[in-house]
Amino acid sequence: MSWSTIPPHLRTRLISHGQKVCELYKAALYDLKAKNRDVLKYRYHAVLMRARFEENRNIKDAVLARKMLEDGWAELKQIEAPYPYKCNY
Repeated sequence: MSWSTIPPHLRTRLISHGQKVCELYKAALYDLKAKNRDVLKYRYHAVLMRARFEENRNIKDAVLARKMLEDGWAELKQIEAPYPYKCNY
């Protein structure tokens, strides 16, 4: 089961797989930003994260893609920062 950043009672439309992957990528970047306050360290880890997403970009098997998305959310939940990054505005 994949976790979405939008609560289920507020969803009004179906979300495509690509949009779910983008939500995971954005959540992973926010988590990296919370862990790495140094800009250079953050950019380095963001490039590594992007490379992980890019190597699995052309997967055609829908079952495997969904499984990888669920595993990605599970991995993010295991390693997420104790104090999440919050925007100032």
